[in-house]
Amino acid sequence: MLYVEDNVINAVLLQEMSVRRPDIALRIAFSGAEAEQRMIERPARLVLVDMNLGDCHGTELLGRLRRLAAPGGTRFLALSADAMPEQVRHALSFGFDGYLTKPLRLRELYAVYDEALKSPPTAPGVA
Repeated sequence: MLYVEDNVINAVLLQEMSVRRPDIALRIAFSGAEAEQRMIERPARLVLVDMNLGDCHGTELLGRLRRLAAPGGTRFLALSADAMPEQVRHALSFGFDGYLTKPLRLRELYAVYDEALKSPPTAPGVA
């Protein structure tokens, strides 16, 4: 799993929430550019994208990351503190597979992990 988040505290929090899930290999990118590099190095099966990154907006990054992902092998979820229905619709209309709001609850995160693990990757090297 790749988590794209420019806020260190949020990244650490999700990392701590993921500790009890050794079946998840969590990687963190602190910018859109770093996320692209990580996807080139090793595509992810699940990508959580903060919508308001310092170097780009989540919807802008989504298109770039989708081009780097194995076809059909990656789920992209938007993650934001903005829970307004129009923002959710906007993100989904850009092609996100789902929308999660902060603060993220442990049960919700684990359900996302479980769903991602249900379907095997479609290409070698996808984690």
